[in-house]
Amino acid sequence: MMPLRTLRTSLVLFFVFSLSAFAGQVTISTFNVRMYGYRNDSEVRDPVVKKFIFETMPASDILVFEEIMDVARFKKLMPENWSCLSYDHLTPHQFVLLCHSPKFSFKREPNDDNDVIDEVGGPKGTLRPAVTAIVTDLKGNSLFRMVAVHLKALPDYSNVRIDQAQVIARWLSNVKEPNLPVIMTGDFNTYTTQMNGQSENDIQLIQRKMDDANLKISHIPNELFTFKTKYGASQFDHFYVSSSLKVTKPLNVFEICNSDSPAQNDQMTLEYYNNLISDHCPVTAEIVF
Repeated sequence: MMPLRTLRTSLVLFFVFSLSAFAGQVTISTFNVRMYGYRNDSEVRDPVVKKFIFETMPASDILVFEEIMDVARFKKLMPENWSCLSYDHLTPHQFVLLCHSPKFSFKREPNDDNDVIDEVGGPKGTLRPAVTAIVTDLKGNSLFRMVAVHLKALPDYSNVRIDQAQVIARWLSNVKEPNLPVIMTGDFNTYTTQMNGQSENDIQLIQRKMDDANLKISHIPNELFTFKTKYGASQFDHFYVSSSLKVTKPLNVFEICNSDSPAQNDQMTLEYYNNLISDHCPVTAEIVF
């Protein structure tokens, strides 16, 4: 039998060498900031939301935000050396933002002019488009592709969500750099078979669209709720990641969605969180590429 110390050393070396094939690491969070800027409560919410994002959430290199209804105001919460992508749309609208720290940069897809997959917004533009970018290092080398989404809400619209997923899969099948790994994240508004009227849950149906296009992009498992109010809890927020990337640990979900009093702040009740921050919890992935 191998001595315990030797076994531990071997496991450490195996882990180190298994990661040596990857060029770097990135931490990415997705966060639906419930109807930010819709009501006249931004002055009250701003300091609370900003502190939560940059002091309570795990430190992230790339941040995806959903339900941002006042984009200009929300961008002021971000550090000056961060940069965010969004799009033009008639208001009121729940915008999707894709932001990066100074550690990385974004560049557009070849022949793209607006950083979005327009067709995800539906034939009449009434839905939310997906925001996309090629993530680069500071020398401009392409590292991976981001797709940030906020799919159609409510249980009865499963078919719309799956159509949106099919549009994304088709778009990814036709990009100029097809071998670039993909990280797709955001609020997918997924429901189970008990609620969506389908033979499979929405997570599986979205996965089928990725598989049908042979994209080798897989859903990252997560058993925790990512949405919670006094009326109930759900799993809405997800990561779908290319098989060539490695998620190094289980997804991190801010714990108030799975506990009424998070250890990070004993004073933060669910009611306080829902009123001033969100009804969703941020979800964070650590990924090597």
